[in-house]
Parts: sequence; structure tokens; C-alpha cells
Amino acid sequence: MTRRTIYVVVAVVLAVGGIAAIGVGWLTAASFGRAGKIQSQPTRLIGTGAAIVGDGIQADASDVGLPSGMGTLTLDVTPIGGGAIFVGTAKPADVDNYLTGVAYNVVTTLAAGGTATTRLVPGQALPQNPQGQTFWVASSSGKPGQAVRLNADLGSGNTLVVTNVNPARGVNAQIAVTLTVPWAWPAAMVLLAAGVLLLILAILLVWRARAVGNRTSKGRNSHRLPGAVAMPASGTTVLPGVPAHTSVGSSSPPPSNSSDNSPPSA
Repeated sequence: MTRRTIYVVVAVVLAVGGIAAIGVGWLTAASFGRAGKIQSQPTRLIGTGAAIVGDGIQADASDVGLPSGMGTLTLDVTPIGGGAIFVGTAKPADVDNYLTGVAYNVVTTLAAGGTATTRLVPGQALPQNPQGQTFWVASSSGKPGQAVRLNADLGSGNTLVVTNVNPARGVNAQIAVTLTVPWAWPAAMVLLAAGVLLLILAILLVWRARAVGNRTSKGRNSHRLPGAVAMPASGTTVLPGVPAHTSVGSSSPPPSNSSDNSPPSA
């Protein structure tokens, strides 16, 4: 592999890496903004049971290239109607014990801007007052008609429970999710700068490869003898500086320039 080929290959790799870095950086900056936050459209939560349960709290940030479980998740739950809402997270086993014999709805899909799809777990009992339980990892509640905010633990495997402060069948609320990654904006700027730098290096390497190719081409042309001319039709080689009428190997004397026209002597 020649040096020129190596330069071209490295330039292509740098260019691809630079374009990828710029793309990810731009997408991250556009998604999170300077505040480092992504907020979903509110999703409607409607259940006929006494609670709505969501297993495995996660935030899908794959569209912006972030791994699952990264950042801080904030849940904003607003009751629809005049009741007061309770929101809590807890270990799945604790939630199962709390809702034993209670009718509740389990979220199967939670599409932003739409209505969550749920399945009903049958039961007859009502749960105990949620505010009096001690197993909650995090919990929050508000006054009637007041929105509730809760910071969720990403990647913990905890279960989310939305229920009425005063236990009753029927839960009607909407939830908005905010994913906060404080370093998203600085990381995006670093990626953009790195991408531009890689592209500049790629351009310089292409220019270098072109210069090497030009020098190689000139070196090949330098092997030709200076001043050499093509073979004439007669098969003799005419050397530079020798009159064209004189050829190497000719034994004929040059023509006489004498102009003596006197008659021969008697």
C-alpha cells in the first residue's frame, strides 16, 4: 500500500467520523436545548380501577442517541376533575401487596400525546390510604385539582402508582414526562467541534495525498534525457548543437565554396 493510498484511507475514516459526530451533536443540541431537557406531550391516564400502575419506569431517549436509564425523569401528573391525586414509586413486591384484592389498571402502552392503553386486574376491595404507607421510595400528592410533580428513579425497576388520595374506583388524569440531562448541551458542543476538526484533518490529508501523487508523477518524468529528440526518418540521431546537415558517421567532405573559374593552364 502506497503512502498516498494510506492518506486517502485515513482521510475517509476521519470524514465519516466527523460527519457522524456533527450529526449526533446537532441532534442532541436540537432535542435538549441549552436547558438540557426533553418534555413529552401529556398522555391521558384513564382507569376504571382504584389505581393505575406502570411497571419499570424508563425513558426512551434512543432517538437522540442516549442510552436507556440516563438522566433524571420528572413526572407531572394532573388530575382531570376535582379530586386529589397521589403519585408514588415503590418496589414491585410492595405494590403487589398493597393492591392485593384491589381492582387496578396496568399500563401496557404509554404514547406521548395520546391515551395510555391499560388492562384491568379484577378485584373488589379498595386500597388503604396511600399517604399512610411507608414503603414508597418516592411519593407526592396535591390538593384537589392540583398537579403533582415527582422525580422518578430511572433504571431502578420501581413501579409507578397513580391513585386517588381518597381511595375510590376510577382514576382520571394526564401525565407529562420530562427527561433532564444537564450535560447534554456541553456534550453536543464538544461533538460538533470534534466533528468539524475531523473534517478539517480529512481535507488536509486529501491535500497531502494529492501533493504526494504530484511529486511521484514528476519523479517518473525526470528519467527522460534532457534535449533528446525523436528518431528522424533516416535512422540517424541528431544531437543538439550539431547542424542538421551534418550527421554522425558521415565521411563526405563538406562542399567547396571556391569560385575559381579560370581556364586550365596550357
